[in-house]
Amino acid sequence: MNDQIIRVFSVIVIMCSVFIGCKSNQQPIVPISDTDHPVYHYVRGMELIWENDINAAQKKFIHALQLNGNHAPSIAAKSLIQAIKISDLTKNIDTRKSYEKKVIQNLNQAIQRIDNSHISFIVHVTAIRVYTKLKNDKWIKNALSSYQSAIHMKNEITPSELPYYEHVKAADFFMGVAFMEAQQFEKGIFHFSNVLNERDGNKWKVKADQFVKKIQCIVRASMGYTLSKAAAQIAVKDSVTRADVSMLLIHELSIEKLYYNYFSNHKNSNQSKIMQAFWLMKENILTQ
Repeated sequence: MNDQIIRVFSVIVIMCSVFIGCKSNQQPIVPISDTDHPVYHYVRGMELIWENDINAAQKKFIHALQLNGNHAPSIAAKSLIQAIKISDLTKNIDTRKSYEKKVIQNLNQAIQRIDNSHISFIVHVTAIRVYTKLKNDKWIKNALSSYQSAIHMKNEITPSELPYYEHVKAADFFMGVAFMEAQQFEKGIFHFSNVLNERDGNKWKVKADQFVKKIQCIVRASMGYTLSKAAAQIAVKDSVTRADVSMLLIHELSIEKLYYNYFSNHKNSNQSKIMQAFWLMKENILTQ
């Protein structure tokens, strides 16, 4: 009982930290230096997300919005932070949908504050990343819609006016990531190739090449073998947890079916206890 109370309290604390500072109706603070500027903190925050320092990134976006509560890129970036945290927060469907609704509301706030083609590009590319993290209903369709909005006026965009993303091919890069995580590998390679075929140098080329090689490895490894849903989901991850490995073993070795077949032919008094233990183990893996 105490463990449940602690867990519920932890969820509440985390969600308060995720959504705190979302409103922009407070008075802006006074910059203390030339670098104390929304764009500076936004760029550093985006770099910290890539470095997987999510809490530090969140602080940067909060500070950027304290300087300018209407800074659309920072509002979109905070929505991305929320999506990242929520993706690891809860497996409860109803609770998750409630949190997802708030993330989309914040993303829409950023979209409403778009005032030029450069800000539009930045916000919509970040939206691709938000949907990729959420993986909610129709997420790949929504990500593709954001991609199309991002490149709608690409001929009017100057790379120097795209802080952090720096190039229009950033849209193709993150759309490639989205398709890869959706296990639509051919479409993923198509978008990564758009990045690689660009004559101008851009920082996304090296990253796109790494992802293409990753997809090629997955495709080669699965030749003559149909990847299960669990295996495909794990294959596209950057790192693998013990829960991932356990779930892969359950699916690939058909442990559940093995238990069923065994106990169908070997009934004994311990059957119910062992099966109960198995289901508890599986449930614990799914909630990690």
